[in-house]
Amino acid sequence: RKILELCIKNGADIAEPGEFTKRAFLNGRIDLTQAESVIDIINSKTDNEAKASVNQLQGALSQKIVSIKKKILDIMADIEASIDYPEYDIEELGDNELIRRLKYIGDDLQELKNSFNTGKILREGISTAIIGRPNAGKSSLLNIILNEERAIVTDIEGTTRDIVEGTLN
Repeated sequence: RKILELCIKNGADIAEPGEFTKRAFLNGRIDLTQAESVIDIINSKTDNEAKASVNQLQGALSQKIVSIKKKILDIMADIEASIDYPEYDIEELGDNELIRRLKYIGDDLQELKNSFNTGKILREGISTAIIGRPNAGKSSLLNIILNEERAIVTDIEGTTRDIVEGTLN
């Protein structure tokens, strides 16, 4: 503590929360998706969410995006070369080949979109409501699902009037 106080007295600043991640991003050591994954790891509530965030921190999402971008640029380069240099007998992409390659890119983009939805569910969870008539067993069902006595269970109708919430992994 004394050393820290002495350092601060002589002009040192204490790092703000997230500062090392911010500096890593600004200095090009990590990309934006990796920087965002750091907070996702910190805020993760489940093992699956933490694993997905670590995977993203290791650059899995960035690599997928770079791969898709490269495929698009390759197609563009082939098309531009055949237009700009017709005298060099550059093999043109046939319509069928172009459509096939674009379909693969579309599949990759769809897979990326689907992974976003999965990631969103991992981060935010799924909100669910248990609804029904009085004394239908809603509170009992909630307690069984959560494996704890969260809601009061009684034969008297209307005893659970407040919102009862729980989290299940």
